[in-house]
Amino acid sequence: MQSINSDTIFDPLKSDPQTLELLKFMLKINSAERPTAKDVISKISTLITVIEPMDEVDSGEALLGRGLTPVETKTLRQMKKLARDGVGENTSAHGGLAVVGDVSKLFERMPNGNPKFVKCKDPDNFDWTSKRFDVNDFKQFCIAGQQDGAMVIDQSTGKLCGCNYAIQDLRYAGEVGGGTRHSAGSSMAENPEAGKCFVIVLSENECASAKAPKHDAYVTVFNRSCEPHEVPVHAA
Repeated sequence: MQSINSDTIFDPLKSDPQTLELLKFMLKINSAERPTAKDVISKISTLITVIEPMDEVDSGEALLGRGLTPVETKTLRQMKKLARDGVGENTSAHGGLAVVGDVSKLFERMPNGNPKFVKCKDPDNFDWTSKRFDVNDFKQFCIAGQQDGAMVIDQSTGKLCGCNYAIQDLRYAGEVGGGTRHSAGSSMAENPEAGKCFVIVLSENECASAKAPKHDAYVTVFNRSCEPHEVPVHAA
């Protein structure tokens, strides 16, 4: 019997990623994972909230070779805005790393209790799992843009779970150049155990502000693989 979550079943909806994501969310095979009506309403609200006109993102999507999910689209927009506008008061960001994935996998622990993939460096201030932040909260991106670690964003709901996370598993890092963020980001995008995340890296030397614009800036996207894609910050 073919799984109801098989990609073949959903092929006719590939041109409608929002409906596709909602159906996959609702039609869980395992009854224990099946969402409640409240979960579905929350999911619909998230999908509606993160959908925006696609003018700025078109060039990025073309480079990435596939349509982005609503959460990926909004995260890309926010990271591009962080690169362009900085963190406020004419101050550029320190850089950034956004990891969009299945948080049930990303927060897994090893048998000894240590984090398997990501570890928050300062949980008192930057573990936001108990808070109601999501990818629409640019203020939280600005806070993250002043830290060294990664933001963790739930692919399904758009929840911004926290920032300043250290990437624990670098086994899958590609030979991508750049610094620590690029190595960590490429590893998380390629790592099958972590679910092959959608990752955006913003280098510090690509960061600008209103006072000091940088018109040729770009973010590096790892589209669920260690292959880097440079996406311009400014619309073509």
